[in-house]
Amino acid sequence: MLVEPWNTASLRTAESPGFRPEGPLRAWQRVGDERRDMLMYSLLNDDRPTDGRAVTIR
Repeated sequence: MLVEPWNTASLRTAESPGFRPEGPLRAWQRVGDERRDMLMYSLLNDDRPTDGRAVTIR
């Protein structure tokens, strides 16, 4: 999952089911004539949300 670093709503949405930040991808995404940084998030089978809920992704 890729999220723009300034987009706090998307960051919360990614982290809610347990996605974890892996790191920045500098100048990764082209938007118009501009290249933008993105944050990469991942979810591994062993990852759990911080509130203890089970991970369910469909």
